[in-house]
Amino acid sequence: MNLLIIIGMTITFMSNPLHIKFSVDGEPQFSRVFDTMSEQIESIEPALLDISTDFFQHMMRVFKMEGAVDERTRWTPLSQSYAAWKRKHYPSAKILHLTGRLEKSLTEKGSPDNIMNLDKLTLSIGTRVPYALKHQRGVRGELPQRKIIDLTAPLKKRWTHIIHQHIYDKVKKTWGDARPSYR
Repeated sequence: MNLLIIIGMTITFMSNPLHIKFSVDGEPQFSRVFDTMSEQIESIEPALLDISTDFFQHMMRVFKMEGAVDERTRWTPLSQSYAAWKRKHYPSAKILHLTGRLEKSLTEKGSPDNIMNLDKLTLSIGTRVPYALKHQRGVRGELPQRKIIDLTAPLKKRWTHIIHQHIYDKVKKTWGDARPSYR
């Protein structure tokens, strides 16, 4: 079944050499080549599963802090007229929290609008909520950009560490403490 990723991120693993790519909304965000025995690595699925768990936890913080996590700044405030309307009709709703649909799709694995595809070498995770892309990119003169998914430096570092640790553990299990000899 082909899934339409309205907004999301993809982590792709390629071997020979071992190469990890992160992209958000189809735009490359981060690329890392690991100098290791990539021919020994056929799957990073456990690492990608750990990253998906971290993604959902991270997105909970993003919505709770209205975007202001890691080095990110708070999302652009609502216009005065919309803020007044929202206070009247949804008095406790924060920015990007009108119905909770968007937040739920990015913080709860398996929710109706959540997209998560995981295999041995790739993780794609995101939302089907149709208006998510407008918030992610912004619409000139209509809607300011409020990046929902933004791979910050601490996030990239954490996820790279998860993958590195997985590779290290796999190589150590294969080779033990002995180092392979090359001819």
